[in-house]
Amino acid sequence: PYVISSLLDALNVFQRDTLAYQRGCDAIPPNKLDSLNSKLLEIERVLNVGLTALSAIDDWTIYPHQQVLADANGLKTALAALRADIPDRRTALQALESIGETILGTKFSYEVYQKLLARKHPNFQNLQWASMGKLPIPVDVMTEYRAIKSGEFTAAIATLESKHEQQIVQLNKRLQDMTTVLNRAQRLLTEMLAIVGLE
Repeated sequence: PYVISSLLDALNVFQRDTLAYQRGCDAIPPNKLDSLNSKLLEIERVLNVGLTALSAIDDWTIYPHQQVLADANGLKTALAALRADIPDRRTALQALESIGETILGTKFSYEVYQKLLARKHPNFQNLQWASMGKLPIPVDVMTEYRAIKSGEFTAAIATLESKHEQQIVQLNKRLQDMTTVLNRAQRLLTEMLAIVGLE
């Protein structure tokens, strides 16, 4: 897809110019070091802010696309299991349990689970770091989980398809945002190389 190729192109260009800087950095005149260090710190800030996200599940830092991609893959696996000639209920349930915090939804009431998801939504008013940490929009698959347990595969497939499509939209947006970050860092790197004639 275009969003993936654009991200890879941006990454390749950035890596190419990074290597050019590394090869020529030993020959940089001392009087250029202060301006170069300033540019390097600016690049570091752009990359750290733009390419770091918080995991809503574990207290880790991850890339902004990681959780969304994992959830999309979980939905894809569940759909494949349900569409098999002989639907694989166990695989479908395990795939859904791997999505977001679904495993907690299987242990608590649905009302409590919904409150948990609301608190981890990027727009939650009392959780300022949610949007700053690029938390993904939570995926609630408990209705489908219970339908699959009850053998209602057709109903589950219909809504899981919609949720998978929503995840792909969210994933593509995050990949586009990461490309924008790399392009911004690339422009700063180009300016830095020009200072010392390494462009």
